[in-house]
Amino acid sequence: MWGEYFHGYFNALNPDGTLKWSYPTDCDIYSSPAIGPDSTIYFGGHDGYLYAIQGSGQLANTPWPKFRHDSKNTGRFSGP
Repeated sequence: MWGEYFHGYFNALNPDGTLKWSYPTDCDIYSSPAIGPDSTIYFGGHDGYLYAIQGSGQLANTPWPKFRHDSKNTGRFSGP
């Protein structure tokens, strides 16, 4: 749903690949987005700013694609 990057815009996509919304940044995106537990989307721009956009969805209750398993970070690392 996230992740189509164009110079000057952060775009959110619908599941069918159509544009859901677009946020102008006037610069290239510097980092992959991170989504907070309150649906806020964070990403860095080449202009030196950290952007925070209030999202409207919820984190999925699934082990993918969230690092550390789920929104409560219950994932466990098991080493060799």
